[in-house]
Amino acid sequence: MTANSIEIVSPISKHQQQLISLTCNELNPIKTSDSITTLKVCLENKSEATLYNSSISKAFLSYKIIEDNFVTEGLRTPISQDIPSNSKLEAEISINLTNLHDKAQVQLCIVQEKIAWLNHIHAPLVTIKLNPAKVSESAPLARNRPKLSKRPPMIFNFELTNKCPFSCIMCARTNNMTRPEGLMSFELFRKIIDQLDSHSVDKTKPMWLHGFGESLVHPEFDVFMKYASQKGFNVGLSINPLLLTKKIANRLLLSQPQHLYIAIDGHDNESFEKIRGIKNAYDKSVERLENFISLKNDISPNTKIDIVMIDFDLNHNSISSMKEKWESIDKRVNFIAKAFTTWDGNASDVMALKKNRRVKSKSITCIEPWKDMTVNWDGKVTPCCFDYNKKYILGDLNTQSLSEIWNGPSMQALRAEMISDKVTNPLCKNCEHL
Repeated sequence: MTANSIEIVSPISKHQQQLISLTCNELNPIKTSDSITTLKVCLENKSEATLYNSSISKAFLSYKIIEDNFVTEGLRTPISQDIPSNSKLEAEISINLTNLHDKAQVQLCIVQEKIAWLNHIHAPLVTIKLNPAKVSESAPLARNRPKLSKRPPMIFNFELTNKCPFSCIMCARTNNMTRPEGLMSFELFRKIIDQLDSHSVDKTKPMWLHGFGESLVHPEFDVFMKYASQKGFNVGLSINPLLLTKKIANRLLLSQPQHLYIAIDGHDNESFEKIRGIKNAYDKSVERLENFISLKNDISPNTKIDIVMIDFDLNHNSISSMKEKWESIDKRVNFIAKAFTTWDGNASDVMALKKNRRVKSKSITCIEPWKDMTVNWDGKVTPCCFDYNKKYILGDLNTQSLSEIWNGPSMQALRAEMISDKVTNPLCKNCEHL
C-alpha cells in the first residue's frame, strides 16, 4: 500500500462470520445486579478475515441484553490487538447489569466500528445469575440504599436571605417563588454551625451561604461568613458584582471566603437587562468586578474566584464574546460557562428556556437525601437547593436538632420514595436530575 493510498475494509461476509466464535469462559457465571462488571471470553478467528485494532476498522467486543422480547445494545470493549486468521484471544468484556434483577440473558457480539455488527458469528447465549446488590449509601442507584443514614448530617447551603434586587429570567424565584421573604438570624446560624462542628463532619466539602436570594443584601453576611470560616468550614458564596461597592467588597474579603462564584451575564447593558432584569447595570458590574479582583489579591489572595455565565440561548453570543476577556483577567481567576438549571422542573417559564432537556434515568439515581440538606432563612430544612418554595419540608432547626431531621420521618419517607423508584412528591417528581 503506497503512502497516498487508502485501505478500504469491507464488512466480513456472512460465511466468513460463521467461522468466528465468541464464547464465555466462565461456567454458570454469577454476578451482582445493578453493577458494571466483566465477563471472561474467548475470541477465536478461523475465518480468512482480520479483526483490526486500528483506525482501519477497529473491532469491539460487545453484547446485547435480551429481556422480555426487548433487545438492548451494551457496552463496547476494544480488542487489545489485531486478530488475524487462525488465531484466538482470551479477553474480558465489560458488562453493564444496571436495571437487571435475578438473571441476565446476554448475546455476545463483535462490532466492526462504522462498518457493521457481526451478527452471524458463533456466540452461544449466556445466562448470568444475579445476586442482589449490596445495600450501601454510596450505591449508584437509590433502590440499593438504606432508609437510615449512618453518615453525620451535612448542610450543602444556608439561605441567608431570599430577598434579591434582580429579576433573572432563568431563576425560578423571579416568577414562581410565593413564600415570604426574610433574613436568617445569626443566632440560628451559629446554633446550626455549632451542631455541625460537634458531629465531626467533613469540613473540606463546600458549604455555600446563598439560596434563592442575594446574600450581600443581608446586613450581617460577613459575620456569618467569618464565623463558619473560623470553625474551619470550606465556605463559599455566589454573588452578583453589581453589589460590590467598595464597602461591601472590603467586608466580604475581610471575612476570608474560601470560594466565590461571581455571576455576570451578557456583554453589554442591553443583554444584561434581558437576562438579569436591571437597566444600565452591565458596565457598572464589570467595573466593580475588576476592582474587586484587584482588591482581592491584596486582602484575601487565597480566595478562589470563578466568574460564571449561564450557558443558554440568551447568553451564547455573550459567552463567545466575553470568554477570552474573563479567562485572561487574572491567572488566579477561572471562567465557567455554567450548565443551565431547571431547578425542580416545575417552573414553566424556566423550562421554556431550555431546548435540550436531559433524559431521565430509568432508575432513580439522585443521591441528595443521603448526602446533605438545605437550610432556608427561617430555619426550615429542605432536601436540596432546587426547592424554591419549600415544597418538601424535612424539619425546623428552630425546634429540632440536625440529627432528628437527618433521619427523621420526613427524610425517611423521601428516601423510601427514591428506593421504590416511584417518586410522586411535588418537589422531586418533575426534576431532570432524579
